[in-house]
Amino acid sequence: MDELVLFGCWRSSSSHRLQIGLRLKKLPFRYVAVNLDQGEQHSTWYREIHPGGELPALQVNGEVWLQSLSILEALEERYPDQGLPLLPADSQQRRRCRELCEAINSSLQPLLLPGRLRQPILEAAGDQREAIATALQAGVRRFQSAALAQLNHSLATSQGPFCLGEQPSLADVLLVPQLEAAMRLGIDLNPFRRLSDLHSSCLRLEAFAAAAPERMTDAVELGSSPSAPARQGLLAHKDPEPALADYLSRVANAPIPGLDICRRKTLEEFGVVASKMTALDGCLLLRWLCQSRQPQRVLEIGVFTGSSSLAILDGLGPEAQLVALDCESRFTSLAEACWQQVGRRTQVDLKIGDACTLLAELQPGFDLIYVDADNRQYIAYLELALPLLSPGGLLVFDNVLWRGRVVEPGDDSSAVALDQLNRKLQSDPALHCTVLTMSDGLALVERAQSEDSAPK
Repeated sequence: MDELVLFGCWRSSSSHRLQIGLRLKKLPFRYVAVNLDQGEQHSTWYREIHPGGELPALQVNGEVWLQSLSILEALEERYPDQGLPLLPADSQQRRRCRELCEAINSSLQPLLLPGRLRQPILEAAGDQREAIATALQAGVRRFQSAALAQLNHSLATSQGPFCLGEQPSLADVLLVPQLEAAMRLGIDLNPFRRLSDLHSSCLRLEAFAAAAPERMTDAVELGSSPSAPARQGLLAHKDPEPALADYLSRVANAPIPGLDICRRKTLEEFGVVASKMTALDGCLLLRWLCQSRQPQRVLEIGVFTGSSSLAILDGLGPEAQLVALDCESRFTSLAEACWQQVGRRTQVDLKIGDACTLLAELQPGFDLIYVDADNRQYIAYLELALPLLSPGGLLVFDNVLWRGRVVEPGDDSSAVALDQLNRKLQSDPALHCTVLTMSDGLALVERAQSEDSAPK
């Protein structure tokens, strides 16, 4: 067997491609991390491997191969019978695969604006550096979103769990790192349903899961605990540093049964998508609200993998009920396993489907309603949920500050929708609302008491 050595970095999407491709081909390799943050790509030792100082590079029996897409095709040619084929056998499908790869490689990958392009711009910006950096980031997200929309449309009519049918191909190898890089930029994949489905299908395969950036040795070494991957862009905008998070959940508060396992499995199985989990402080608040208010019926709109519902259940009495709505059973299967593990599965009525449709079918009488779903639909959820609240009931919305982008929403559809929600909550005299910065923005909403119902 040839000796393969991959030189890469955990946050390099091109390195991520090769991690996936080598695993799909079942080719053993040694990974050598090159620290981009410390400029190690410009070091003497690495320049001897790649004079251009770019990542990744693959040594094959000492010979250096460059350019990730070229390397992946060369691997397929050199090892055609090893592991899964990266290119379809059918000529039309093979042409389509290369077409998709070129769309990703040429239309999406350059729009990430790597450091070697970004840094000279910022150095020339002088006093305007901060403003230019903000504008660059907004521009990258805008162009990425437009290119993702085009790719989503191109793949909308394709059948099967992967880009080209029933098994992954080179197109999926390029697609997944691109989607994860987009999510690290804060781009919401919810509007791109086909791409989101493809991403989830790929992450179910060990080759993709094992290649996840947060599982790379250099990503873990950057932190100081098993929770370090959460610091590498997955939950950093929501959660405190790992040591403080551990103190918060074990010393300052009683642990929430099953939460650690739920969060760890979500990170392992879904990678960057784990950022959809309710933050730790949000979970602690939800449990406290249930403990102090003792609701008998709770409604959760958006279950994901169950972190928030575990917190709610830990605060509920044994006779209380949680009605949980979600549109994706591939995520809620983990939630169900966690509910079962802590012995609370019988208290949950899980309903899968469109939230607006399901809300219209529910009967009033909920004492607490928690919303953490498609934030572009929050106003619709508000209008449908308010009639379901019991007198004195509380409505809680998560993620209403959207990492601060609500200040200047631009053309970010999520930021625009959340800004509209926040303004509506404050301007409606029938509501009492406060918004907190915790958990990427929590809005607590109650109906204002009418004069007739106010105490005399």
